[in-house]
Amino acid sequence: MKARVGKTAHHEIQDRLHARIQRGEWPAGAAVPSCQTLASEYGVAVGTVHMAMRSLANDEVVTTVPGRGTFVSTHYAKSFPTSSAATLLRVAIVAGIGGEFALTGPNRGIWATISSIERSCGDLGGTSSLVRREVDGEDWEPFAVSLDRVDWENVEGAIVLAGGMDVSAAGNLVAAVRAARKPVVCLTSGALPGIVPHVFEDNRFGGYVAARHLIDKGHREFSFLEPMGACWADDRALGARDALIEAGITPNALTVVPPRETTPPINEAGRVTFDKMRDASRQIAAELLGSGSIPSAIIAANDAVAMGFIDIAKDCGFNHGIDYAIAGFDNSDYARDAQVTSMEPPWQTMAEEAVRLLSSTVLGKHTSTQVRVRPHLVPRASTSRDARDMSTKLGRLS
Repeated sequence: MKARVGKTAHHEIQDRLHARIQRGEWPAGAAVPSCQTLASEYGVAVGTVHMAMRSLANDEVVTTVPGRGTFVSTHYAKSFPTSSAATLLRVAIVAGIGGEFALTGPNRGIWATISSIERSCGDLGGTSSLVRREVDGEDWEPFAVSLDRVDWENVEGAIVLAGGMDVSAAGNLVAAVRAARKPVVCLTSGALPGIVPHVFEDNRFGGYVAARHLIDKGHREFSFLEPMGACWADDRALGARDALIEAGITPNALTVVPPRETTPPINEAGRVTFDKMRDASRQIAAELLGSGSIPSAIIAANDAVAMGFIDIAKDCGFNHGIDYAIAGFDNSDYARDAQVTSMEPPWQTMAEEAVRLLSSTVLGKHTSTQVRVRPHLVPRASTSRDARDMSTKLGRLS
C-alpha cells in the first residue's frame, strides 16, 4: 500500500483494517465484518467504511462478492513488519490491578486488556513487560511515579491503563505523559484534555445502546443509578437521554439517582474498588426503594452499581428480570453470573488500537492522537421480558 502523509478518515480506517488483515485476524478467504458493523466499532459513518473497503479492493487485499459480502483475497499474502519496525515494539504496560492477581471478577477486564496488548505486540514481532502500579494508602500512586519505574532503556514506549479514572480530573496523568522520556499512549474512559495520544471507550454511545435496548422492551421511565460522580458515568447518562429523545420520549423520563449536586466525585473517594462501588449503590438503592415510586427500568452506571441495587431489591422481595429490568456496564463476571444485561467494553480493540497508535507515534508517522471505540451490548435475562412496575407491587405491600 502507498504511504500517505496526510490521512483522511477513510484512509485511517483503511490502514486499520489492513493492519488487522496483516495480523491474521481475518485470514485469506475469510469474511470481513459488514460495513455497518465496522462503522459502529470505529465510530464513523458507514460511507467512510465503504470508501476504505473500495480502496482495499483496488489494492486486491479484499474481494467483494455481490449478495455474499466482502472476503480477504485468497491470493493475498500475509505481510509482516520489517525487522526494523519490529524492534520498535518493545512496550511497557503500566496498569493498576488491585491487591490480587485474579483473572476473574473486577480485574477481568484489566487482564483481558493486558493480554490483548501482549498479543498485539507479539503479532508485530515485538515484546512487552508489565509495570504494576502500586497502591499508596487508599489511592493509586501518582502516574509520574509509575512511569518513573519504567525501564526506559529497554523499551521504545509505554501504554498506560487508566480506564477507571475520571478524565475530567486527569491533569496529573497528562503532565506525567508529557514528561515521560519516550512516547506514551493511554487507555482511558473518556477523551483526555490536551494533545496526549490515547484510546478511549465511547461511553455516551454505550449509554445510548443500553437505553435503546430497554426502550425496545417497552419501558418508558428510567432511573440512572450513579452513586459516585464521574465523567464516564455522566456520559452514559447523556447517551441514555439521547436514546429517549430519539424515541420521542421526554428526557425527564430518566431520573439520575441521587441528584448530581449531591453525588460525591469519584476522584475524591480514593481507590474505588468494585466492593466500594457496590456498597455505595446499596445505600442509594435502599433510599430509592423506600421512596415507594420506582420505574420498572434501571440503568446502572456500572455492574458494581447494578449488583448493589439487586442486593437490596432482593432483600425487599423484588427479582430482576421479573419485577424490574436492569442493565449495567463492563460485563463483569458478577453480571454474567447474575444474568444481568451489560455493555461489553471493547478491550481487544482498544488494546490493538493502542499498540498501533504507539507504533505510529514511535515511528514518527502522521496519525490521530485520539481513537474512540465503542462497546457492545450483551443481553441477558435481566432485560429479557417486560417487567412489572415495582411501585405497584410496593403499594400492595405497604
